[in-house]
Amino acid sequence: MNTSHIAVFVCLGIFITGCIGIPSRPSCPDGSPLVNCFMDPCSGAICYNPPNLTCRANYCGGCNREWYNRFGVKARCYRDELQGEY
Repeated sequence: MNTSHIAVFVCLGIFITGCIGIPSRPSCPDGSPLVNCFMDPCSGAICYNPPNLTCRANYCGGCNREWYNRFGVKARCYRDELQGEY
């Protein structure tokens, strides 16, 4: 076996195991699994009550929208809608 084949096996092993400096996938604070969503849950989302909240996607345990005020504090949106093409 030549050195190029060894390098391929080493790189493949590192890729599969996720070790040696390869960042691991972030975990959720409550231990729930991260979910891969078809689209961003905030895509086209607007909060009308109260207005001016910012949507942030939360992929912990599902495709969730979370709303934050201008100070970055989590807030409750009482009425939101999806606008445009989504």
